[in-house]
Amino acid sequence: MRTRRWRLALPTLALALGLGLGTGFWWRSGDASKRVAEAEAPPQSELQPPNLSGTTNPAPTASSASLPERAIDATERRWQARDAAWCEKTRALLPLIQTKGIEALETHAPAQHLAAEYEAVWPELWRSWELRLRARPDPESQAMAEMMWLQERKTQDVQAALAGLERLRRLAEVSRSPWILGLATQASCDRGDSSCLTLARLWAEAEPHNLAALLLPLPRGDSSPEALATYMRRLLAARHHADPTEELMRRLWRMEPLDRPGLRRAVIPTMLMGTWAASLFRFPSQLRRHCKELLATGHSTELCLAVAEKYWQVGNRHIVDEVLIFGLAKHSQPLPSHWTDRVQASEARRQWLQEHPPVGPQPELAEISCAQNSELRDWVAAVFHQGEIAAAQARMPTEPQELKALSQRYRQQNRRGMLDSDPAPQTQSASR
Repeated sequence: MRTRRWRLALPTLALALGLGLGTGFWWRSGDASKRVAEAEAPPQSELQPPNLSGTTNPAPTASSASLPERAIDATERRWQARDAAWCEKTRALLPLIQTKGIEALETHAPAQHLAAEYEAVWPELWRSWELRLRARPDPESQAMAEMMWLQERKTQDVQAALAGLERLRRLAEVSRSPWILGLATQASCDRGDSSCLTLARLWAEAEPHNLAALLLPLPRGDSSPEALATYMRRLLAARHHADPTEELMRRLWRMEPLDRPGLRRAVIPTMLMGTWAASLFRFPSQLRRHCKELLATGHSTELCLAVAEKYWQVGNRHIVDEVLIFGLAKHSQPLPSHWTDRVQASEARRQWLQEHPPVGPQPELAEISCAQNSELRDWVAAVFHQGEIAAAQARMPTEPQELKALSQRYRQQNRRGMLDSDPAPQTQSASR
């Protein structure tokens, strides 16, 4: 039976940028995964799609309003039993790991079955959350359910995804909730839907100072310099940055209790982080190229610096934000001296994340052993609620000399600093 390695990765932006926070978990058989998925999938009657007419589910009647809560309570009892059973089975693997190392799980049939159970449970949880949310009458829960519907079907069933997008659009236009408008705008613009422009206008009217709203729609790849300048001036109106997708992740984080070890705690932090990380690169990469061309041709880069400064002040929560910020700043001349301190802090942070993964050197062992504490859970919660940058700063050293040393190691390993346009030439000693 052919096996393949199954990785429990932490796909934060740090990993996406090559900071190496992923770590191997165990290995599984594809056949075992299929068997577990078939055995543990909920009945088909629970997985029927919603009404595709474009209307939202009706509010529960007085006689039926309490049924979802009773069902959730019963579901929670079943999940607690599954969590306990998971811990009992995974703890039995510890003697094998201690004597032969975690690689021994590659050919260990019980471990492969557990790995398959891990992989199969995420779509099961996702579908159960969608059903729970659809049972609630409030528009926010309905919007969350539509976002989950879209996520599950965006590539596998295009027509069903389009129907979900249309329901989300109508919900946003009727409710005029800024958060739902934001979700609908991001979903439609990400998919290149024709409703993107209309929804973006409505969202910007509802939240005229939210950077996330002002960013959409992104400029076209063939936008003229004048159009890009107009877009950049629009961003200067931002006073805060409230990303609807990030708020969606915070709400989904509360769908299950994660205070105890078990199958859910092993699965949900990693999978939610991966879902969120896929949405992180929603920013105008054309601006960096535009500012680089302005600098090369001797034109003013004052607007580039102004946007970089604004983004730093109101939107700098995650490492991906700094990709755009420093991409603009390094093509802005003259660059104020305070940017030197900013870039050193960012370089130190990236280097620290590489040298000291905040999830620990082997986070999989905490989940296999069902330890009470979970660095993985705590890190993901901090990223969602504080932002990746603040979460890292709360854990890393603060002494100026230590930060300077981290920054220097970053530059040595990458052969350039984050404000350098080109890799620094290798020194003679480094090339030996």
